[in-house]
Amino acid sequence: MADKYTKKITNEFVKFGEPIEGDDSDFVKELSGILVSIDSITMQDKPVGKYKIRNEETGITKAFLGSAILDDLLSSPDVEIGSDIKIVFTGVGKASPGKSGLKEFDLFIA
Repeated sequence: MADKYTKKITNEFVKFGEPIEGDDSDFVKELSGILVSIDSITMQDKPVGKYKIRNEETGITKAFLGSAILDDLLSSPDVEIGSDIKIVFTGVGKASPGKSGLKEFDLFIA
């Protein structure tokens, strides 16, 4: 009897930014596809967005965590589940003394 389970669902967790020496995470500068999930998790007693985008050509779903700027962009009324979006990491903004700069992004909607 043939196995009826033929489609493998693949999820990858990615981080936006430049690779850091010693960190084997998958860093990306750009991510595009269909927004399939918007969720929220708590980290350090603060809510953080958790998102998934599926690339229709490859079938691969990539998950990523938001940031202050990214969460704000993705909470736009123009963005909803099923939107075809592209997120581009544009760099790290100026830092305040004693703090690291915020990651900055551009968001495009098809």
